[in-house]
Parts: sequence; C-alpha cells; structure tokens
Amino acid sequence: MPFLKIQNLKPGMTLADEVKSHSSRVLLPEGTVLTEKHILNLKAWGTAEVDIHANSMVGGSIPEAVSVDPEKLAKAKKEVGDLFYFSNQDHPAIAELMRLSCLNRLKKMPGMGHVDVI
Repeated sequence: MPFLKIQNLKPGMTLADEVKSHSSRVLLPEGTVLTEKHILNLKAWGTAEVDIHANSMVGGSIPEAVSVDPEKLAKAKKEVGDLFYFSNQDHPAIAELMRLSCLNRLKKMPGMGHVDVI
C-alpha cells in the first residue's frame, strides 16, 4: 500500500492501516474513508503521511512511483538511520528529514539519478 503525504490526500480515500499519534494512541482506525475533516485533523495532529489502499486513490492524486533496488534502499536507510541514531525518529520533523536524506542518498548512488528528492 502506498504511503501518501498529507497534502496529497483526497476525501474518499481509504486508510490501509491505522493512524497513531506519537504516543501510540489510535487517531483513525484502519478502513476509515477519509473526509475533508479527517484530513484537516491529520494536519493538526502533525501527521506527515498515511498508508492508503491503492484501489481507493483517485486518478492523478499521487506522483508517479519510482522503482528502486531494494538493496540500495536498505543501504540508504541504514546510513541515514546511523546518522539519526540519537534523534527521536518518531518525531514528524525528524522522520521527514530522514525520508529526504534517504532519497538524497539514493539519488547520489550510481544509476539512481531518476529518484526525485522532493
């Protein structure tokens, strides 16, 4: 299931997994059909991205997916994880920095110039 940034969500999409707060409290259960109010609440709660059922996505609402070699992705994630070892990796700002750092590392790997950082 694709993870979508909050700004890419549209009413009518269905959650593929529950959305939890930083303290592991369930904010929205799996299977929730998103409304405009849900999306506004997710922004207010500081949620960066959510897992959406692929079959509930409306056309053109997400960027084109890029195929990435799983070994290169694992290597980039490990390198970034090592850099952020002493950080609170559950914090939305740190999680976003880690995601962008991972994409940046992937882009610098041979044959991965097609990966967009943003």
